[in-house]
Amino acid sequence: MVGINENPKNSALKIISDLPDNTTIEDIIYSLYIKNKTNLGLNDLENNNYKSHLQVREDLQKWLI
Repeated sequence: MVGINENPKNSALKIISDLPDNTTIEDIIYSLYIKNKTNLGLNDLENNNYKSHLQVREDLQKWLI
């Protein structure tokens, strides 16, 4: 498992090396994209940078009315 704060180059190399030998470039890009988005989300959680379900519902009510 690649850590959140790990060096990005080492993280990418680890992800790529764990993929099967017949992996396409699209699969590599997708895997790196997903890992990046996951890490961004985990960082947001650590920094309390998120909204509760209730806050999202309240925000959506402004658009739905």
